[in-house]
Amino acid sequence: MTDHNAPTTSIAFTGAKGKNNWYIGNVSFTLIATDTESAVASTTYSLDNGATWLRYASSTQPLISLEGTTTILYYSVDSFGNKEKIASS
Repeated sequence: MTDHNAPTTSIAFTGAKGKNNWYIGNVSFTLIATDTESAVASTTYSLDNGATWLRYASSTQPLISLEGTTTILYYSVDSFGNKEKIASS
């Protein structure tokens, strides 16, 4: 079997929202990676513009507690080594 396609990762947020749909407290997020041809080997994310990358584990939802705007960078890699383009949210 050969796989030439990278996985696709989506993000979902959880937290209380206030005016204009802004979050008004801590926000957690879940990364969901899928691949139609092989298994997803890993998902990685960054909360500091790519200076530090952390391996995502679905058993622990990362928490954002800083006030202001936070950009989350993320990507997944499948078992064939196909790397998804870095996405941001």
